[in-house]
Amino acid sequence: MHRKVEGSRGLDKEALKKLPELARVARGAILKMTTLAGSGHPGGSMSSIDIYLALLFFARIDPSNPYWEDRDRIVISHGHTSPAAYSALALRGFFSIEDVIASFRHHYSIFEGHVERHVPGVEWSTGNLGQGLSAGVGFALAAKLLKKNYHVFVAM
Repeated sequence: MHRKVEGSRGLDKEALKKLPELARVARGAILKMTTLAGSGHPGGSMSSIDIYLALLFFARIDPSNPYWEDRDRIVISHGHTSPAAYSALALRGFFSIEDVIASFRHHYSIFEGHVERHVPGVEWSTGNLGQGLSAGVGFALAAKLLKKNYHVFVAM
């Protein structure tokens, strides 16, 4: 299901067919991690997982090199949907879904209650709802000024 990074952006038909199953797995992980943590926002995560998966499998990114200079940027503006973001990133290959489930919102875990930049695959630490749009505009402006060909996606 993982496209070659140097290829064009997009989902082939085979990858597109797998997204519903990945979303089902992710929704199970969202319920597990928020239940085990005793906190979190499963509702927003459940409604966001499909778009997060589609973006992560469409975008030109490389889980083995999450800070690759020419990667597409995906900004998650509503950080309280971190269970969905972490599940989607895990299913895309950035880290283990089991690690996320076991350590979500635990002391000293990188998988905090709001999406943070130090997590592989996360472009920007979240703040106020909607603030990700201005971050995305900044990423896009930087691409233009630096004559880069990466795309920027903002999920709000």
